[in-house]
Amino acid sequence: HLHQSVETADLRSAMEQVSGQSLRGYFRRWLRQPGMPRVVAKIRWDRRAKRARVKLTQKQKVDGQRPYFSLPVEIAYAIDGKVKRAVVQLNSKHATWSVTLPHRPDWLMVDPRMKLLAGWKLKADVELMRGAATSAPHPDARLRAVRALRGSVGRDPVIQTLLSVVKTDASRHVRAAAARLLGAAPRESVRGGLQSALRQDKEAVVRRTAAAALGQLQDRASLKLLNKSARKDGSNAVREASLRAIFAIDRNRTRPLLLEAVRWKSWRDRLANSALMLLARLADPRDLSLIWAASE
Repeated sequence: HLHQSVETADLRSAMEQVSGQSLRGYFRRWLRQPGMPRVVAKIRWDRRAKRARVKLTQKQKVDGQRPYFSLPVEIAYAIDGKVKRAVVQLNSKHATWSVTLPHRPDWLMVDPRMKLLAGWKLKADVELMRGAATSAPHPDARLRAVRALRGSVGRDPVIQTLLSVVKTDASRHVRAAAARLLGAAPRESVRGGLQSALRQDKEAVVRRTAAAALGQLQDRASLKLLNKSARKDGSNAVREASLRAIFAIDRNRTRPLLLEAVRWKSWRDRLANSALMLLARLADPRDLSLIWAASE
């Protein structure tokens, strides 16, 4: 088809000729029918039976025009430090997988490399997710495991796992996800880890998330560090997050800093805009002329 017009059907035909497979259903599901698969994965360790079990359920709307997707779901787990993989075909509403093991695996994850275009919700054994958050070899698996721990942030072992991830994980996105969750943990147990991330992490996305988490914790002991970050951090996004965190912790004493921040230079006036928005939330009549002048 060099220098010719083609349609999707031509691409499908060429692929079918080479592979010897019919791709009609595949193209219909992924290119023509609306929506995407949304899968709930229940991951459990049955201590009595010594079996790891996974139940997959497609939850998106299904009707005559939108059949179930056909998904080859990879399952990865580690036992005694050795990673093993399996594939389960999810072609209808449900699919199950299980394996008998001598003891609980170190970790277990579905679609560990995020190869499938799907929305996932994990209902998983906390210990398996803790193990995946720290030990799974692929960052996507660790990221998914961290997110799966959201409902258990009040538990001390989970807090320690998230603090370890914030400090040591090689992926900035995984570190940031863990820092975000720590904003809902008991303040005293996570303050030091979040402060260290804000001071020392080389990635702005992690420092920004740590600042936001300290604001969510209402941690007055972090105000000095947040003030320094708001003024001196090399990232405008981190400085903005620090401003908002300070406002969340002690809004009644934030006005002098916000008046200063209105004059800070940043790309597209990001910092001045945030300062003006926060001043507006203070609703101090003395600032009306400043806000009006900025709007002009």
